[in-house]
Amino acid sequence: MKRKKVALDDSFSALAEDIFGDGPFIELRGRREISVQGCRRILACTETEVLLRLRDTNLHLEGNGLRCTTYFSGAVSVHGEITLLRFDEIV
Repeated sequence: MKRKKVALDDSFSALAEDIFGDGPFIELRGRREISVQGCRRILACTETEVLLRLRDTNLHLEGNGLRCTTYFSGAVSVHGEITLLRFDEIV
């Protein structure tokens, strides 16, 4: 069986930059847990809203029963029912 050479396009390059670059690393597990590495500050944390300051943007989470369960050395874990995840530009 012959192997095909696969050309890497721009979309893969952008994905590789997101994964291996110096930006935040975000892992969503279902709708009940999110882990963020690269958080600079927790701006708001209530049962219905969590706002995290990342390097170049803010990460806005909305849901029910939200709670920050871990915050250590730029790593944050949030548990609860997540209904919205949005990146907000910093102005």
